[in-house]
Amino acid sequence: MIYILVPALVLAVVGYGRLARTRGLLVLADAAIAAIGGLAAGLVLGVGARVAMRVLAVALSQPLRLTADGTILVIAAFACVGAVLGLIYGGALRDLLARRGILYGLLLTAVTFQPFLRTAAEDLHRPQLSPEVLLGTSGMSLAMWLPYGVLLEWSIDRMRWALLIRTRRLA
Repeated sequence: MIYILVPALVLAVVGYGRLARTRGLLVLADAAIAAIGGLAAGLVLGVGARVAMRVLAVALSQPLRLTADGTILVIAAFACVGAVLGLIYGGALRDLLARRGILYGLLLTAVTFQPFLRTAAEDLHRPQLSPEVLLGTSGMSLAMWLPYGVLLEWSIDRMRWALLIRTRRLA
């Protein structure tokens, strides 16, 4: 995954650099909005991931270990990942994907499907191509990333709109 993340971050930096030529210092606001939108969507993703972990524990008949520290750690980690993915989306992919968060969600699903599939097969002690592993991984991946992408785009759009309204009022 890191082999995809680093080039994506480089593309985001190049994208923000390109935007800086036309927007000047406002590109910093664009980057901050993308990061904050990603953070917000990542918080939702983290809560969903924690619920999914709980469901998986029940499905595997594992003891339910739910601690406040563990929950905070999972949600914080997903919020941070969400912020980084928001920066990538805002700098490199938002215009390319025609501002369609659902397409970003599908892209994230495609990129993370194989590692998720491998992990699910190991946890369930089943072959990767077994129907329950394929369906479970597909369902969980789509349930994670599609809402993330949609919420990310919605957040960015709303924050940019609010900034535009505020800027016009001050002018």
